[in-house]
Amino acid sequence: MKYVVLLVGALLVFGASASAQEQVGTESTTVTPPPKKKSVYKNKVGSLLWIEGFAGPTTYDPDQFGSLNLGAQSPNAPQLSGPEYGASLSVGLGGFVLGPFFRWADYSAYNLMKIGLEIQGVFRFIPYVHPMVRLDLFYASTRNGNPWPGLTNTNTNGGGFTLGAGIRIPIIRWISIAATFDWSFIGLAVRADQADGNRVSNGSTGNQIGGTFALTFHFIQARK
Repeated sequence: MKYVVLLVGALLVFGASASAQEQVGTESTTVTPPPKKKSVYKNKVGSLLWIEGFAGPTTYDPDQFGSLNLGAQSPNAPQLSGPEYGASLSVGLGGFVLGPFFRWADYSAYNLMKIGLEIQGVFRFIPYVHPMVRLDLFYASTRNGNPWPGLTNTNTNGGGFTLGAGIRIPIIRWISIAATFDWSFIGLAVRADQADGNRVSNGSTGNQIGGTFALTFHFIQARK
């Protein structure tokens, strides 16, 4: 009986040892992958709130497609060049950006103001340099003078649209820069006094060509 007890005890000790070794071996072969580090910046623009300031050279011809036709008292408006400045506040929805904007061009003899809605499409599948397109719909008016020699007390109101294409370059997570080439169609209703005192009312259609260089701040980053 003594020997039977010793034999059973030995078998129990051997079985426990084998089970422990098997458990240790199983635990040693189970490798827990390290947690993936989230990149600070994915090299593409994002965020819900875009605040943008921009400037660039422009050329404006108010009578490119249709002049006032007021005779010698009011010759056609000359084509002038000057800088344009502005800002926009937009909502970013992935690669689609929408928001109001303001632009002010200085042509020495007068200023051209545009207020409207800007729509951007940013192709973010290219990570470092995003191709982009822009459509602006706006109200326009000349201020502090007028484009037409011989007219005084001028009041202009109108509108148009801008088509733009260029690139946007991410700098860091919350800043990007952009450059676009822009073409604008602008129609204006004009009411003014001629040199002989007659009050006239007519319209003109022209275009504006320019380049826009923008600095954009991106806020309210979307959670992954």
